[in-house]
Amino acid sequence: MPFLDLPFKHDVFVSCHPGQDLRLIDWTTYLVEQIKNEVKSDATEMVAYSHLLGMDETSEQPLISSFENSPGSSGVILIILTEQFLNSPWCVEEAHWFEQQLKENQRQGGRSIVLVCDPTLEARMPRSFGGLPKPVSFFSNTDNSGRHSDPKPLGFPHPVENDRAFWMEVSSLATLVINHLRKIKADSSLLSRHREQSTISTPLESLKVYLNAKSSHIDAWETVKGQLEDAGCSVFPEKLSPVGNDLVQMEMAREERLRILKEEANAACALVVDPPTEHDIHLLVSDRTALRVSGKNIPCALIDQTGSENSLAQRLGIQTVHTVQQDWTNSFQSWLKNTIQTG
Repeated sequence: MPFLDLPFKHDVFVSCHPGQDLRLIDWTTYLVEQIKNEVKSDATEMVAYSHLLGMDETSEQPLISSFENSPGSSGVILIILTEQFLNSPWCVEEAHWFEQQLKENQRQGGRSIVLVCDPTLEARMPRSFGGLPKPVSFFSNTDNSGRHSDPKPLGFPHPVENDRAFWMEVSSLATLVINHLRKIKADSSLLSRHREQSTISTPLESLKVYLNAKSSHIDAWETVKGQLEDAGCSVFPEKLSPVGNDLVQMEMAREERLRILKEEANAACALVVDPPTEHDIHLLVSDRTALRVSGKNIPCALIDQTGSENSLAQRLGIQTVHTVQQDWTNSFQSWLKNTIQTG
């Protein structure tokens, strides 16, 4: 458990992209570890301090696939701005997703800190950083002997014990993180009371589910649709219409599905009767991404009749609900209500 209370899952999310530079990977990991040590040393109440390092140098997957909603569910977002970060292969949709994460963080009372590791990078900062506090300069124009040199991150490639500038800035940065976390913690009780009042005064909207399935599984689809409706959910579409291989028909079906998801449904689900499941997962991810671009976040789930676990779905932030479990509709509704309430 982190120092912060719910809805935060981590105290700090570190957003960075060191690329394939092993020196920058080591430097970033070391910096984050030293910040953690300073925080836990200076603030004894933060012994449960939790951070998530938003990089995986062994993976080619984009940030959105690897970490899903972790930035927005962390109290402090620490962005290490380097040349590699700005040159990372983010698509337009992922940049929009990260911007939404920053906004969600602010909405929940969190804070963001940008470390600029090269003076030339400030002018190239993404537009989504425009509303963030003034960046922290974390670079030096001199070498270890004090002579003028090209700017580089403080302590790069690895700080030494007498690197006074690095250690002073780490201490200052840790203090900034501590102050942010304490402020968020102090405000959390007010946020909690506000959520309770909102829940009491405003009834939760009815659960409206879009249930997708292959046309060959229509019997199973009708059974699951009936179970969800008996549990009080509204289920779309009204009938499962077969879609062939005609590209025009497939695109029309997708447009209608996205319209319903955007205007009416508050969950996107795919029925899994037998493997493989990759097509169902990719369909959910594609729909979720398209909706995020239009400004709507929607929870996604696999309604699984096989009883198997799916690591790909878990990694992409897609819930798996097993119909083989007793009272599965109750657990599904609990998950969906909680997801809607926490945003």
